[in-house]
Amino acid sequence: MNGGKTRLERGKTHLVLREVRETVRGGDFMKFTMRFEDAGPVTFTVQAQVPVYDESPSPTG
Repeated sequence: MNGGKTRLERGKTHLVLREVRETVRGGDFMKFTMRFEDAGPVTFTVQAQVPVYDESPSPTG
């Protein structure tokens, strides 16, 4: 999407951070930097989502 915007929404487009070096718990704030080809580095501060577990019955019992 050249020059457009992407909205990050629950259950839709999202980011997954892998190999995080510190423990992050729901509610914690963390800062990270993304490097974009045209815009250069952009630093974000985000709050970690509190995990929500699906408690519905499993299809296998």
